[in-house]
Amino acid sequence: MLLSAAACQQADQQAEAYLAGDVDFEQAVPPPPKARAASSTEIRKLIKQGELEFATEDLVGTRTMILKATQAVDGYVAEDRSWQSGYRSSQALIVKVPAERFDELMAAIDHGVGEFDRRSVNVKDVTTSYFDLEGRLRAKREMEARYLKLLKQANTVEDMLKIEEQIGELRADIESFEGNFRHLKHQVELATINITFYQKSKEESNDEPGFGAEFVESISAGWNGVVTTFLALLRIWPLLIVIAFITWLVVRYRRKK
Repeated sequence: MLLSAAACQQADQQAEAYLAGDVDFEQAVPPPPKARAASSTEIRKLIKQGELEFATEDLVGTRTMILKATQAVDGYVAEDRSWQSGYRSSQALIVKVPAERFDELMAAIDHGVGEFDRRSVNVKDVTTSYFDLEGRLRAKREMEARYLKLLKQANTVEDMLKIEEQIGELRADIESFEGNFRHLKHQVELATINITFYQKSKEESNDEPGFGAEFVESISAGWNGVVTTFLALLRIWPLLIVIAFITWLVVRYRRKK
């Protein structure tokens, strides 16, 4: 999305006319560029993301398998977390892999796992946004170069200030476009796979309590309730004495009447 040859030639002619005194500053500055859409012949720009969740009998072995498969496709682990919840040990990996080898890594994990609780692949087409942003960035840089050339040849302080103001605005736009383009390019070049796997302990599979266990648990819960109530009453005994005294006065008053 570079400026056309005709547009570049026109901008040079305007700058020369300004230096010769034939036109004023407003006529000499280059026109704003126009972005073009991506053509159908250009390579599609896609953001790929996978989500995997499954159970495993060997937490350490599964992690090792995934790390080896990731390394084999020139990927890397961006995040590695593990935690314990009840009878379950879990691990989560966020893997970054070159986009062209995304399917290869997904197939390797599929082969090593077999059955998933959750498996999804999301592909987002950002071709238009990618080339539009890339073209706008190039056009802004070309405009900045022409303003800098014009600044060196400015005739008056007023014109210099006007050109510097335009350059400042262009530089701010360029920095913003550069940040957005780098982020988008990184997402396109590196696909992301979020992998969560867990291992159940033996206690979880045999977690059905029998009648005896439920009976003991009920007795324990009842006794805990009695103790809790007793402790709560101890905390408010002054209030109970006041309520009892007021009740006694009311009853005595009614009896007298």
